[in-house]
Amino acid sequence: MTVSQESKLVEFDADTTVAAARKTAGEGVHLAVEYTDEAFRTLYADDVTTSLYADDEQMREHFESVHDYVGIDFAEREVFRDAFRAAGGVRALTTHMDYTVIVRVLVDEMEGLLLSLDPDTNVTPVVRAVERAADASTADDTADASTADDTPDASTADDTPDASTADDTADESSAAAEAAESAPATESDGG
Repeated sequence: MTVSQESKLVEFDADTTVAAARKTAGEGVHLAVEYTDEAFRTLYADDVTTSLYADDEQMREHFESVHDYVGIDFAEREVFRDAFRAAGGVRALTTHMDYTVIVRVLVDEMEGLLLSLDPDTNVTPVVRAVERAADASTADDTADASTADDTPDASTADDTPDASTADDTADESSAAAEAAESAPATESDGG
């Protein structure tokens, strides 16, 4: 019996992130759980996952015992961030096991999405899809908040970009950065 329920726990749009993971990995997604440092909620569990348990209560009890260790995710983020400062922020943690790959995508300081995937799944595209979906939901929330008042005042009427403008700007900045990195070095830039 497949379990499927809507997100109610985290600030990001976990339903959209699960859909993005499933679109990317297909049938390779066996479990999706939204979590914080204090709670978790199973959003999706396929027949393979649910067949491992006698009933929903046994599955929930097992997930509770797993959640007891979720603080490690947030602590590891700090450890890796400190140890590898030049590598950027920690976005996801992956555990490769014999029969599954567990991916924890850290969406916010104390929120994440846990996925159980087929062991041969290429996790990078899945993580990127989840991040894009989470970023889009956050951008939508920001845009919704900025347009909540139907009567814009003069200070924000012309300089508040909508989500598509913000995405276009980010894409343009990203493209410019990539072009700059691939351009041949000149004397003016120290090369």
